[in-house]
Amino acid sequence: MPKIVCPRCGEEGYLTAVVVKGKRYLYVLHKSDGKMVKHYIGPERGYTAVNKLYGLGISNLLDANLVDVLASVLSRILNDLQDEKDADKKAKKIAEVERILKANMKKISSLKEKGKGRSDGQKEKQLADSNG
Repeated sequence: MPKIVCPRCGEEGYLTAVVVKGKRYLYVLHKSDGKMVKHYIGPERGYTAVNKLYGLGISNLLDANLVDVLASVLSRILNDLQDEKDADKKAKKIAEVERILKANMKKISSLKEKGKGRSDGQKEKQLADSNG
């Protein structure tokens, strides 16, 4: 089993696959508080139904470029908002998107401030630590 960093929790573990009804599903196994933990990563061949339905480029957590996924989701949201005919629904959706974006921009600004004056390696470690 290859050793990797778990994309779910950031802990080091071992990549493994489980076969269910002829399909392989990926997991990362590692210890947490003395117990074995198995975190689901996704189907080995990707989320074909999700990709066909939403076109987000998600295969599984190991392969996902979350920045690209975010850009695709934002683009879809903006297109949906432009197409919304009901003014009340549109206003509610816009308010919700604004709320989510504002909350996350505060977190991004905080990460940016914490990262000033540090080397690239320190910044990468800090980002990895904050995602775990």
